[in-house]
Amino acid sequence: MVALRKWCFQNNVPFLGIYLDVDTETLLIRLRKRSDNNELPEARLAEDAYYEIFKEWFDAVYDYNDITVEHAVGDVVEMMRGAGLL
Repeated sequence: MVALRKWCFQNNVPFLGIYLDVDTETLLIRLRKRSDNNELPEARLAEDAYYEIFKEWFDAVYDYNDITVEHAVGDVVEMMRGAGLL
């Protein structure tokens, strides 16, 4: 994320980092619903927990718990418009 932000700045490319934040319980439920036999939801959950430490590096944190994908996409598009990216 830092390298991408730096590249965008150096190349005069607009950038908006948005962290999609999901609580552990919601994430585990979603992972179990879409998991195949090759992926263990608990292993993926541990991996996602690692990335949580980078949350502060983003321009915006979006609460992605109790909404649909369609709603989230609409909100993110509006965030991008608000930042002058669209």
